Amino acid sequence: MKKVSVIMATYKTPEQYLEKAIESILNQTYVNFEFIIIVDGDLENKAIVEKYDDKRIKVIFNKKNMGLPYSLNKGIELSSGEYILRMDSDDISFKNRIEQQVAFMENNKEIDIAGAYAVTFGEKKAFSFYPFNDYETIKAQLIVRCVLVHPTVIIRASTLKKEIKYNESYFTAQDYELWSRMVRKHNICIMPFYILKLRIHKSQASQAKRQTQLMNTKNILRSNIEYYFDANNALKEKILDVLILLSNKEKITKSNYESIIYFFNHYNNISKKNIDKDIMKKEFKTLLLISLIKSRYINYKLLKLVINIHNIKYIISKTIIIIKSKMRWMNLKYENK
Repeated sequence: MKKVSVIMATYKTPEQYLEKAIESILNQTYVNFEFIIIVDGDLENKAIVEKYDDKRIKVIFNKKNMGLPYSLNKGIELSSGEYILRMDSDDISFKNRIEQQVAFMENNKEIDIAGAYAVTFGEKKAFSFYPFNDYETIKAQLIVRCVLVHPTVIIRASTLKKEIKYNESYFTAQDYELWSRMVRKHNICIMPFYILKLRIHKSQASQAKRQTQLMNTKNILRSNIEYYFDANNALKEKILDVLILLSNKEKITKSNYESIIYFFNHYNNISKKNIDKDIMKKEFKTLLLISLIKSRYINYKLLKLVINIHNIKYIISKTIIIIKSKMRWMNLKYENK
């Protein structure tokens, strides 16, 4: 049985949330794991963690608050498992989570990093349905936005320790920044099953965090443009404007309409690198259609740009996959209620 290192950082997590998260890992059907918990300068959380008398738990205490990426890197350095599995201190893992993820990775040796589905609870109830798990599609999607649910991810330790770690200057969006770099060399997919209950609560969404998130996302998009597009600086700024709109699924207005038209009209003349150009264009157009529907700003030129016979087939096929995923979730029965 392969050894797994479950890595979780905690800072000022409410007691009832932290206990549920810890117990959901300790009660796994898969038993050969170490549970590395990095307490990031919080004495109250340290006291909660130290209540658990389980030899699989390894507690690391930062004397001062260092931030999530620093704490995760520290946990990775001290880990000894063949797989690294992420967990957040306010979420709940399904009982067979580790068993399912390890089996998937053992049966798919070409995969380096794999996310999975999650259902949200708390302030907002929903479910993730990103059942598009081929490598080239995920690579195209990651140019624009993060498509992996961070605390669902499992990674081969040899992949992560060898060359890549979290960027410690990214206190938000550190997962998106990491996946954007990793996908350039390593095979990423999304496992087609639910493994996690993802808690949504108000303390996650302060205005300061939103501003930092936006700034970090822009930096990631700039890096992606450098890697995937060969264009002059003026054109790169136009591309950035469109990618920001697509990443946030922003409403289309008259002010950003011209940038969208310019980008797609010149797309074939922009040199693309390191990616399947057709898949990337399809993904961009799909996101544009979502923004167009959301904005209710019906514009003939934009509709003509997005809708054609080939793209209709592509969008319909994606819609069918999403509906099937939703039906699977509606029929899903699990013990962790």
